Amino acid sequence: MKHVFIINSHTTFLTSIGTINFLKLNSESVILILIRHYENSYVHHTFKSCDLSELSEKCFKGVVDTCNNRNQVIDEVDSFVDSEICDNYTLYSPHYSLPLAQILYTNIYCIEGNYIQEGAYTFKGVFLNELDLWHKLRYFTLYHIVKRTKRIWGGGRYWYIKGALNKQTQIKSFAISDSFFKFLPSQNFIVKWPIVETGKKFEKGSRIFIFDGFVKNKLMEKEHYAEICERLIKNYACQMNYIKFHPAQPNEERSFLIDVFKKNNKRYEVLDNGTPMELIICSEEKLSFAGFSSSVIYFAMEFGHDVIHREDWQMESKLYSEYRNKAGIKSLS
Repeated sequence: MKHVFIINSHTTFLTSIGTINFLKLNSESVILILIRHYENSYVHHTFKSCDLSELSEKCFKGVVDTCNNRNQVIDEVDSFVDSEICDNYTLYSPHYSLPLAQILYTNIYCIEGNYIQEGAYTFKGVFLNELDLWHKLRYFTLYHIVKRTKRIWGGGRYWYIKGALNKQTQIKSFAISDSFFKFLPSQNFIVKWPIVETGKKFEKGSRIFIFDGFVKNKLMEKEHYAEICERLIKNYACQMNYIKFHPAQPNEERSFLIDVFKKNNKRYEVLDNGTPMELIICSEEKLSFAGFSSSVIYFAMEFGHDVIHREDWQMESKLYSEYRNKAGIKSLS
């Protein structure tokens, strides 16, 4: 029996380690599936790791692609299961809107699917616990007419849909607080993140800027995100600043933001992708952050740091405001 964890961020990685420790899992039974090119250089482990970033992207494309290509990505995931997992398994995923998670869950070797905490902010109000008539018709159309498969049920905005996880009547979730899955009809378990000394020190009086992949994820117009980021830097940059980019941000976008700091004669340091902001937020006292609605910003607020968050600028975006309203995501404030 294997335990397979889908990891797309520091939060899911740390929660996975906490879950493994909580369940006292044998290291030989654990497989970590890394997506979104996730990397971590601070927490060492001996578990088997497989980077499926490229295959995960193909699965996203397969959701809306032709039937032949859709079946091809399903076959690729099944081949991975046959060659690398080779056993019955329990799946742990941050959510099941991920097509990769859907294919892994519907594989015949998957016994059950559970939830692991991805972020604090994301889970506010984005649950659909009952299917109304419209959704029943929509899913019937997707399953039987459009996609001709129940292996992928779409990359929708909902984290949990009652009936979609149809292998089980009881779902388990794992998080560092009972608030993260309180809307989910699951058996919730509280786990602890590993305590790790990062060794990262921040200059006194500096500020940490948290950027996100809104443009790449089609949640905000490119021009608008560039404008509000520039506004954020001009208004709130200190003499020394630390920049944390999102893995979904392209190099062109990163270069633009760095140039804004340069033009405003502000010193800066770009934090690498492996910098675990979640651990830093938990271990350091009174840091200063600036950014928009992201889980890192939410965590910083929860742990009492000085936080500048400009949701109001985000809501000036038509794309983003429509996304927020449809998803029912509440304000950080």
